[in-house]
Amino acid sequence: MRIARIVPDVTGLDKQFDYLIPDLFGAIGTELAIGDVVRIELHGRRIRGWVVDFPSASDVASDRLRPLLKRSGAGPSAELIDLAGWAAHRWVAGRIRPLLIAASPDTNMSGSFPPIATLATTSPEAQVALVRLAPSDDPLPTVVKAIDAGASGGQVLVLHPSIAGSTALANRLARRGYSVARWPEQ
Repeated sequence: MRIARIVPDVTGLDKQFDYLIPDLFGAIGTELAIGDVVRIELHGRRIRGWVVDFPSASDVASDRLRPLLKRSGAGPSAELIDLAGWAAHRWVAGRIRPLLIAASPDTNMSGSFPPIATLATTSPEAQVALVRLAPSDDPLPTVVKAIDAGASGGQVLVLHPSIAGSTALANRLARRGYSVARWPEQ
């Protein structure tokens, strides 16, 4: 018996539920992965949810489990699910749903994007890297190292979660002599 732990897309419901994975899911090439978007039945409604874990059958009371209805498509990567769990614990009072919504596209086109693992590898033509820093880390040394290493031809795209932080980082880089452009101003 295979079980998936699901975070339902329901406002105000901060709970995860376990569902049976029907044998059909693995049989037709739709094997579930952490982060996948699924359809579940919850209190008589069919709703969207995200797979966040695969608990063992011995850890779950399986006599009342309902089956998953459908796999809708790929969602956030397992790495992003892990990050969302950490961020939810640290900043969002344990509520992971808002972070999963932010990490998911409005329409289910996430299967067309390359996974994080692909973005984090280097290619012979150009060095491409994805680096995620902890909120308490100073981004300046990492950005300077990436620029000086010649990553992407010396061009580095930095995403910062706050306007004040991005402004401060841009000013620090400019003082060191690096060419900086901030969106949307420049």
